[in-house]
Amino acid sequence: MNHKIKSLVLSLAIIAIFAASFVLPVAVFAQEERKPLFVGAWPYLLPPQGHFNTFVTNALTFGIYHQMIQEPLALYFWANQSYIPWLATDWKVEGDYFVVHLRDGVTFHDGTPFTAKDVACTWQIHYMLNHPIYQYIDKVEVVDDHTVRFHIIKASPVLIRYILREPVRPYSTYKEYCDKVAQLWAQGKGPASDEMKQLAAEFRNFRPDKYIGTGPFMWTGEITEAEVWFKFYENYWNKDRVKFRWLKLINGETPQVTPHVLAKEVDYATHGFPPATEKQFIELGIRII
Repeated sequence: MNHKIKSLVLSLAIIAIFAASFVLPVAVFAQEERKPLFVGAWPYLLPPQGHFNTFVTNALTFGIYHQMIQEPLALYFWANQSYIPWLATDWKVEGDYFVVHLRDGVTFHDGTPFTAKDVACTWQIHYMLNHPIYQYIDKVEVVDDHTVRFHIIKASPVLIRYILREPVRPYSTYKEYCDKVAQLWAQGKGPASDEMKQLAAEFRNFRPDKYIGTGPFMWTGEITEAEVWFKFYENYWNKDRVKFRWLKLINGETPQVTPHVLAKEVDYATHGFPPATEKQFIELGIRII
C-alpha cells in the first residue's frame, strides 16, 4: 500500500470514528425502551416557526403540557379551590409585600440550581411586556436565594394567581434581557418608555437555542409534523411521584387527533369533539370526563 493510499485509509478511519461519536448517542437513545409512556395531544408549530422563547407568540409551550417542562410556583386544585405548593413551599402577605419562599434542591434540566433570581427574571420579562400584574405590583425583589417578594400597590386575589401559576423560566436563558430590564426599571423606565419598547421589540425576535425548565420532562429534540417526544428528567426534585418516563404529544387539531383517540393511542385529549364522535368513543369504552 503506497503512502497516498495509507493516508486515505487513515483519514477515512478518523472520519468514521468521529461520525460514530455523533451518531451513536442518537442510535442508543432511539433504541431505548420508551415505557412507561404517557400519550397526549396538542397542536404545535414545527421549528423554526415554533421556537423556545416561551414568552412570545408561536412558542413551543404545548398548552397544558407547558408546566411539564417549565413549572409554576404552585398548582391549583379546582376540587377544593386551593393552591398546592410546588416550586414554592409557602407564601404570605407581609405588610405591603407578597412574600414567596422557594423550594431548595431544585435544578433545571442543565443542572443549574433554581433560585429566586429565576422567578425575578420571569417577572422582569413580563414587566417589559406590560403584563397586567403590574396593575397590582410595582416591584419584584430577590431577598435571598430562596425568597422573593412582590411589592403590592393594589390588593387583589388575581395577584396571587398570576404569581403562583406562572411557569418559571431560567435566568440562564434570558439573563441578557432580564439584566437590561432591571437597569431600565431602576432608571424609572416603564413599559411605555421608548427604551423599553425597543428592548421588547428586540426580545420578541429572540430565539433561545435550548429549552430547559425544572419540570419532570425534558426536551429531546425529537419533533416531527406528527409528534414530539419528551424524556423524564432523572434529577427531578419530585421524581418519586412521576409514574411515566416518557411523554409523547400528537400534533394536530380535532380532525388529526380523532383517529388516534379512536384507535386508543391517546391517554388524554382536550380537543372539542362533535357529538357523533363522542358517541363512538362511548361505544368503544373511551372515558369522557
